[in-house]
Amino acid sequence: MTDWNEIRENIARATQASSQFNEIGEVMVKAPEQVNIREFAARMVALQKELQDILTLIGPGNPVVLDEITDAFSQAIHGHPTTYRMTPQPPSKGK
Repeated sequence: MTDWNEIRENIARATQASSQFNEIGEVMVKAPEQVNIREFAARMVALQKELQDILTLIGPGNPVVLDEITDAFSQAIHGHPTTYRMTPQPPSKGK
């Protein structure tokens, strides 16, 4: 699996976790007696994990980010992307 596929999957899981967290949060505001606080906390933890996974992949110092910065400098200086990458080349938009 490429880093880009992993990023997309993590975003999809984080979106789903966020949606579930939002649903139980709305119930908690409207009818707190109907919410199991442990379930709410578990969903918060799940959302936090998904968001941390995304940050790990795209955060500062990440190989994907460093490759993109290197490509941008190479493009600006040499007129073409660098030939060396630490991570797989992301799929082109034409594929």
